[in-house]
Amino acid sequence: MKKIKVLNVISKLIYGGTESVIYNYYSNIDLDTFEPYIITRMAVDDNVVKKFEKIGFKIYIVDDWEKYPFKVGIKILKILKSQKFDIIHSHLSHTNFYFMILGKMAGIKIRISHSHLTYKDENFKQKFKHFIYKKLILMFSTNLMACTEAAAIDLYGKRDDVFILKNAIDSDKFIYNKKIRDEYRKKLKINDSDFVYGNVGRLTKQKNQAFLLRIIFELKKKQKNLKLLLIGEGDLKEELLKEIKDLDLSNDVIFLSNRNDVNCLYQAMDAFILPSLYEGLGIVLIEAQASGLQCYTSKYVVPDEASITNECMFISLEKSEAQWAEIILKNKNISRKSEKKALIENGYDLSTEKNKLINYYKKLVKGRLL
Repeated sequence: MKKIKVLNVISKLIYGGTESVIYNYYSNIDLDTFEPYIITRMAVDDNVVKKFEKIGFKIYIVDDWEKYPFKVGIKILKILKSQKFDIIHSHLSHTNFYFMILGKMAGIKIRISHSHLTYKDENFKQKFKHFIYKKLILMFSTNLMACTEAAAIDLYGKRDDVFILKNAIDSDKFIYNKKIRDEYRKKLKINDSDFVYGNVGRLTKQKNQAFLLRIIFELKKKQKNLKLLLIGEGDLKEELLKEIKDLDLSNDVIFLSNRNDVNCLYQAMDAFILPSLYEGLGIVLIEAQASGLQCYTSKYVVPDEASITNECMFISLEKSEAQWAEIILKNKNISRKSEKKALIENGYDLSTEKNKLINYYKKLVKGRLL
């Protein structure tokens, strides 16, 4: 049987939430049926590229299409026409329209726009730009997808034809394991008496780690034996390192770059803080809850769907760092247990959710061939 050729479009092939979702699903999909491809911009992490290639992806790396939309568009169009993909699946959220148009021009019959974000427009120019983008997406896409209902409404408005594909994870990798916890705390030179807060994500404005550091500064006033495990890379790294120094937190923050053992690092933590400015879901929040961690995240801008256990608390970003610290200390809970059942019940267990994507692709292809 002819394999279904699927081209996934990603902005940057680096360690990130969207990339993790794609990797999680495809590493559990039978590639006797599918032939996966990725097209991305020049900003890539070689280790991530190798990781995707290892599970069967063929990768095209092109110039920045946002800087050179026409020049790069011609090159992309040649790739699309020569490969004759069955499906183009764009993960760029608001800028999906670019590849939906190119896919239409190349004659690709199935063009999926996938929304991974809820985004708050900050000014009229942004609002108008995103209004146009959304109209183009609806005009040139054949199918709509989102990670949550909130992400669907943000990009497409209220409609009933959006396929919700949850950011599922391999739950067995994240379930609490005391042996791993002890091993990693020893590796990181963390004392048994230390209470460890954690954060995983790109070091960008969206993830709001500067605010997080100020929360830790406030927590330290009442909680002497604490550590922050900060995991990620990004444009704001130098600014955050300076903030750590200015707040006199150098001995309290363990700064780690991108890792492929994050599932083990969750075990070393006692609580997880994600004060993002906006999220489509926040897959790290699902991972942290799967690890049995008490989680604190931004109210209103992180979807309620991200809460899958009783251990996830939403706090408004209108509250100060001191107020966040007060709430966190008041609700501190260090008990840990397996949350596999919660993952399955809420649709975040990969072993069951992967079939939804497989069947969706097959149904679309079959429908187009009829």
